[in-house]
Amino acid sequence: MRRYPADNRAAHLAALAHSLWAAASLRLAQGADLAAGLALVDEAVRLYEGLAEADPQAFADSLRSAGTTRDGISAALGRVEGPRDPLSGQP
Repeated sequence: MRRYPADNRAAHLAALAHSLWAAASLRLAQGADLAAGLALVDEAVRLYEGLAEADPQAFADSLRSAGTTRDGISAALGRVEGPRDPLSGQP
């Protein structure tokens, strides 16, 4: 379980979400360790969902980017449900 510093929690969560998303994107680009990439991007999406709920203007684009990466990794793993908008959950 991750622990987050209490001071400026949103900034720490945003940095963590970005790092997780970047690591997942790298795995997708390399086509390597996609299962781990999916776990990373799933965590990034969950973090961005909470951040976007609190401040949609600041985090909606990051949430969509992470969602796109999740869709790409899922497709590469053969788990295609079709792309969905992570903000609405709709295709």
